[in-house]
Amino acid sequence: MGYGGADLQPIGQPFENAGFYAPHANPFRSDNAFDPNNNPADPPRTVNRQVNGLPIDAPRDQDVLDAADYETMRQVLEQSHNEMHGFVNMGGTHISFRDPFVFLLHSNVDRLFALWQHQPGHPERLDPEHVYGSLNGNPELAGNIEPWSSGCTLNEVTGQENLIRPWYDPEKMGVPKSYMDLSVVVPRRYDTNPGVV
Repeated sequence: MGYGGADLQPIGQPFENAGFYAPHANPFRSDNAFDPNNNPADPPRTVNRQVNGLPIDAPRDQDVLDAADYETMRQVLEQSHNEMHGFVNMGGTHISFRDPFVFLLHSNVDRLFALWQHQPGHPERLDPEHVYGSLNGNPELAGNIEPWSSGCTLNEVTGQENLIRPWYDPEKMGVPKSYMDLSVVVPRRYDTNPGVV
């Protein structure tokens, strides 16, 4: 997985040679929200990481699964997610997805959400009209998920519109969908999902 020490340093090989980052990239992906060089299609010049403290323990996973509703589950899951980002600092928010470790973390987030949805006796958790509980009817759930739908997002720091490749021009790989779309609500198959064939 590359570098794993207590000081913030580049993740190193084999990820530099694989193009996860390129020290001499031009254009390059910046980790500064005010920098115009923050397009995810461009490689960053470095990806830094540091590891401090301890990971969360397995009983925390059970806390996620025991949550009675979406809002509670999301809060518990988000807290665990944030603590793991503190345990393994994968650079800034604009660069962290260039660190392969982030995929282990986020795959586990997806796995836990899928397990929660498949808890016996809760078919409503697989129904777009009911899975979000008290949040159902929120207009944000019916809007497009960005940048994956069109590539257009609003930069909350600068107030400017971001046109993000590859979902925007020239690739135009965006596929419009909302949080109510079955491809979003019904989880992917994991071998740990009970009753999934």
